[in-house]
Amino acid sequence: MRPHRPWPDVPRLLKKRNDFRQLLGDATLAGSVTAFIAWKAFLIIARGSLDGDEKAQVRGLFRATMGADRDLLWIAASAFVTSLRGIAEGTPQSVADWYADQSWARAKRDGQVDWAKRSIGRLSAAFASGQRSAELAEQVADHVYAVRNAVIAHGAVHTNANHFQRVVPRFEHLTNLVTCAGYATRADLPLSTVMEECCVETQ
Repeated sequence: MRPHRPWPDVPRLLKKRNDFRQLLGDATLAGSVTAFIAWKAFLIIARGSLDGDEKAQVRGLFRATMGADRDLLWIAASAFVTSLRGIAEGTPQSVADWYADQSWARAKRDGQVDWAKRSIGRLSAAFASGQRSAELAEQVADHVYAVRNAVIAHGAVHTNANHFQRVVPRFEHLTNLVTCAGYATRADLPLSTVMEECCVETQ
């Protein structure tokens, strides 16, 4: 008997990423589009699985799917955090381009920039020491949530260091894996099976 497939739109969305890569000649523009698709699929799983506001749902899905034995997810999370280090080492304005909304008051923007720099440093040290925990998964989720608008809106492409080509593919890959892990849990399927059905690569 074929296992029940929840959220049928999720595999369809993730498969569409390859179509857009072929249709759009500009790799950076294609990255924005496919990252948006990945985020949309991710939110379908998060909202369908967990209560609370959007940020709480994002944190909850990361916590639920990133078990200590999920090597693929932790490797992807580490790569995502590494991609953020270049942003953290930049100017306060370049950090704000990724982490803050232009409409925010100065004090709120400055606070967000300080948090991003400190948190990326702590996460980098934690991954370097081989740590894995539910709390660490939630901290990674906070950064995924914080930079989602810059990733999707193509908003940080023109910063001096141009981190877009490093951050966006890792953002997309990590959210794809967490999405597949959430889908696999609900459908009671191996993660590898869901990844194959959704055309999600291992790296």
